[in-house]
This record gives sequence, structure tokens and C-alpha cells, in this order.
Amino acid sequence: MPPVTGSKAKPGPPCPPYEYQSLRRRFIGLLVSEPGTNQDGIVIRLQPTRYFKSTRDSKIIQGTIMAYEALSYVWGSRENLQFVYVGQKRLSGISITRSLDIALRYIRKQDTPRVIDALCIN
Repeated sequence: MPPVTGSKAKPGPPCPPYEYQSLRRRFIGLLVSEPGTNQDGIVIRLQPTRYFKSTRDSKIIQGTIMAYEALSYVWGSRENLQFVYVGQKRLSGISITRSLDIALRYIRKQDTPRVIDALCIN
């Protein structure tokens, strides 16, 4: 995998900011980073997923649990924010730190989505 040095994203949002929608009880929001190369713009979607407190609960609806990975990174400076699109239609987006932009590009796959368990939107 080639080294990731940063985004080629243009400064400033090219579309309206993403508006958070509250999740239903016992749901968590997983961030899905859509496939792409290091040079492609980042496109994410937020996937509401049922949260299970125990493995006993998860056996009730076997086969519907979405696997995901945790991403840990340093927030970094808010001086060089990058814009990412939310959703395939690219109708809204959010600003993220350069360090998160680099992390998402580094772990992104070219052929399948990558699922992450948390992102602080505000």
C-alpha cells in the first residue's frame, strides 16, 4: 500500500453540512467508509445498527449483526480541516481533521466498504 500523505480535498464544503438524526433506542451508528483509492475523495455513510448487550441477545437475531472495527487516532489540529461526503448521492458532508482524513485513506479498501464504530460529528 502506498504511503498516505493527505487529502486533495478542496477547502470549504461543496454542499450543505450533514444533519445528525437521532437513533432509535438500542441502536448505535456505525461509520461506513465507502471503497476507493488514496486519491479518491472520501465518502462515508452512517449505518444505524442494533446494539446488543450480551451474546445471549445476539443469538436471537443471528446473522443480522454487522461486524465492525475500532479506529483509534490522534485528533490533530482543526486548522486544516478536510471535507468528506456523507452518502452515495453526496448531498451533504462533514469536516474532519487532517489526521482522520489520513487514517480513513490508509485503512480504506478499494473494493469493499470499511466499517468503523465511532465518529464524533460535532
